[in-house]
Amino acid sequence: MDDDFIDLTSDDQKADKPNKRKKNSYTLEEKIVGGVWYHERLYTNLTYREMQDNFKVRFNKSPPQFHTFRDWEKALFNSSLMVRSGLHKKRTKKQYLQIPYVKESFRSHPNLPMLQRAALLGIPQTVLYTMLRDDFTPEEIEKLKREGQKESRTENQEQD
Repeated sequence: MDDDFIDLTSDDQKADKPNKRKKNSYTLEEKIVGGVWYHERLYTNLTYREMQDNFKVRFNKSPPQFHTFRDWEKALFNSSLMVRSGLHKKRTKKQYLQIPYVKESFRSHPNLPMLQRAALLGIPQTVLYTMLRDDFTPEEIEKLKREGQKESRTENQEQD
């Protein structure tokens, strides 16, 4: 197991694993709160003794050692999940310019599957789904499809 990884799984979830050494068991809530207290101790001016007292009062159990608070804080704030959460991509101007083309694709090809529609438009399928979720209501899409079916019927009648 990687030495840098600190497991935040609650001890209730680890009940299946045999444990040679008897430790205090801490819940996930206790680990998170303790990690946050340790992280904010510089701003709150909490001493280690005060952190222990707060832990004892809040959770009514014996507090962990100081290094345990540090380990919990490290696991909370150095995890890749925390780093990744701020990397949400914002939509580009080009994607906003695609909206009329998406509308037209529903008119001209009402029964086209989404994967083929994305390929036809030259955009990734996930971007198309995001656009449909954020920029269109299901009623709008159905209306565009009906318009496309009406247009295709009139074109077929004109050809006859």
